[in-house]
Amino acid sequence: MRSILSKNTLMKKRLLLFSLAMLALTGYGQDTMDVTTDSDWEFVIAPYMLFGNVSGDATVGAQGPLEVDANFGDIMENLQFAFMLHGEVNKGKWGLIADYFYLKLGSDITTLQDEVIGAEFRQTIVEVLGSYRIKKSWGQYDLYAGIRTWSLALDLDIQGEQINAISANQNWVDPILGARVFYISPKNIVLGMRGDIGGFGLGSDFTFNVQPSIGYQFSELFTLMLQYKYLYSDYKNGTRGTPDYFALNAATHG
Repeated sequence: MRSILSKNTLMKKRLLLFSLAMLALTGYGQDTMDVTTDSDWEFVIAPYMLFGNVSGDATVGAQGPLEVDANFGDIMENLQFAFMLHGEVNKGKWGLIADYFYLKLGSDITTLQDEVIGAEFRQTIVEVLGSYRIKKSWGQYDLYAGIRTWSLALDLDIQGEQINAISANQNWVDPILGARVFYISPKNIVLGMRGDIGGFGLGSDFTFNVQPSIGYQFSELFTLMLQYKYLYSDYKNGTRGTPDYFALNAATHG
């Protein structure tokens, strides 16, 4: 992979940007407010979308670190399929939070050497958290802990003087600890804040997530939320300088 990508420094950067652009869409749970208050069983289901950007640097093999800079327009241009769904169930003070995220990007790129690179990227993120709820007259607190799993796959089909197929996969699990709070005004305006940390060297070396939000509760069954998300991840795998080394030091925000 190093010998092929070293033909064109610009091409290396574009491929890395493509392979990491998926981070700008990772929602990891579109936090929603519990809108029912009179039942022991409470349910939330929320499809979501994140209009985001990613910035930082990454290292693949002996190449890098290379700057990563992708905006929402770059990602949408190469988007083939995306599915994002968040769900929650609570009984009394205890609850379960689950989130499923899938993204597929694909593109054909022509290099300065007239090579055609067919690139396809797939990412699956699954989040499972246990929560403990403290209700107040003005809203609620949630304390939560659990895991966030990452699965990344990149396939390159390079057609020039010869055809080369390259595949790369990265999988890891981050334990996370966090809390969130929602305040409900008398006019049904909802203010929220979520924050968590994780990794602790078991998956990522360190990761943190901050999400302020504002919304409106239209009824007991429907609330619309708008959030800003800042997610940072510092992940490394393999031995630095070897072909199988991978490192990511980037923040997603949007």
